[in-house]
Amino acid sequence: MGKESIKRKIQELKVNDIPLDVALGARDLIRDFTLDQVRMVSAGGATFYIWVCLQHLFLFEILPMQKKINKFK
Repeated sequence: MGKESIKRKIQELKVNDIPLDVALGARDLIRDFTLDQVRMVSAGGATFYIWVCLQHLFLFEILPMQKKINKFK
């Protein structure tokens, strides 16, 4: 597995295949860290950190907002 392997795995990952408890567990693991803290330890970990944060933002903030907006259309 090369330097780009974690990026490739994240790109190939299908979000719908991740059980909710696993997704929430990942979020809980990184909750107390900043991106800079993670980046100092691991560039691959920082990639994962950003991906988890973006998935959380989409699933729990953007998607529910879109559903509310679509009710008014």
